[in-house]
Amino acid sequence: MTEWYHDKYISVTGYCYANGNLLTDNGLADYFCIADTDTLLERLRSANGIFSFIIDTPDFKAASIGDARIYPVYYKEGTDGLQISNDFRKLLSKNDKSSDFAVQFYKASSYAPAGFTLIEGIRQVKPFHLLVCSNNSTSEHCYKTYLHLKEEEHSLTESQIMEIIDNAFKRTIDSVKGRQIVIPLSGGYDSRLIACMMKLNGYENVICYTIGTKESRECTTAFKVAEQLGYRIYLINPADANAKELFSTFEFRQYSSFVGGLTNFLWLYEFYAIKKLKSLGVLEDDAVFMPGHLGDFLSGSQLHKSLISSNSTAGTLSNAILFDSFIYNHNKATKNYVSKFFSNAIDNGYSGISAFQWFTLTHRLTHCINNAARAYLFFGYDVRLPFWDRELLDAFLSLPFTDLKNCSLYRKTLTDKVFNPLQVNFAN
Repeated sequence: MTEWYHDKYISVTGYCYANGNLLTDNGLADYFCIADTDTLLERLRSANGIFSFIIDTPDFKAASIGDARIYPVYYKEGTDGLQISNDFRKLLSKNDKSSDFAVQFYKASSYAPAGFTLIEGIRQVKPFHLLVCSNNSTSEHCYKTYLHLKEEEHSLTESQIMEIIDNAFKRTIDSVKGRQIVIPLSGGYDSRLIACMMKLNGYENVICYTIGTKESRECTTAFKVAEQLGYRIYLINPADANAKELFSTFEFRQYSSFVGGLTNFLWLYEFYAIKKLKSLGVLEDDAVFMPGHLGDFLSGSQLHKSLISSNSTAGTLSNAILFDSFIYNHNKATKNYVSKFFSNAIDNGYSGISAFQWFTLTHRLTHCINNAARAYLFFGYDVRLPFWDRELLDAFLSLPFTDLKNCSLYRKTLTDKVFNPLQVNFAN
């Protein structure tokens, strides 16, 4: 389970870099333990990492989950004032009712919308936001947005992209402090880049695993990559699992509550994969899992899959979300929610590309994809998401469409600068 550090008026978890320094536990608590909204917002803009914090003083309450939402925080307003907790169960009461809007959104997308849970009155702190309660008034403040005007976009060279990637991985590796790194390795670019960057940085305490059958194209590629880099790799075949035995245990019910968290469908492959690795005895007690979440998104893959271009209208952007991402159908309220977001973004002059990326980032990526990483936390392991490095986000989310089209810049940079030199440029 996730461990939190507590110090009088503040609780924190995770880590961040601020002013070039790595902050954890008491350092992280000292950095954010300030009863001033403007100062907290400024510090959140400078904090680069995966963290959450809750401040609770008699006169000032605040909370943030950073950018990635690995450690969700919940809150509820009532007659006793604002309650904030990292455990939603502490906020539940007998008279709670489900939220019709959140439930319909959840049924359509597999996750509750940003800021909501499935229970009316219990909310979650949004990614990229600060929740504040001062003078009996509760407010939310966005400390960072990637909505931008078209003229604010700027292109980068392969060398510049590679320097930014290298910086991100150096910070990630520094934060791990020599512990065992476990890479869920697929046949794609993102997890392959993670494995390659470990090798380029001389990090040897690494194992990999891949999920599927040995004959599948993805697993074949994963084995080729791991063997070329000299890392051990383990095959996890879900077909070997006894589903009835696996999913009827008390442990799985605990897992369901922890990972579901009133907001999400469950990720089942990860549950089995971690239990399998534990049974093989290959995981060190303080292992750190490092999945490739967000890499393909930053490259422009979602734009490519949804046929989004620089000329896409608000209606096209809205339909791309509703008919590509919300694969379980949607109702009128969900459609209005999505449509209103894109209409407002376009009316305010923001580029359609940035609006599509921002909506996808703050909803699906944080609330659905990243939630899979909470499986590792449930079993007591740490998590690092190198593609969520702030410098990487800033660079890729301001690229023009010409660099994102067909994922061209990202794929060419990785192929030329990393995969070919390390001889792992196998079929994707």
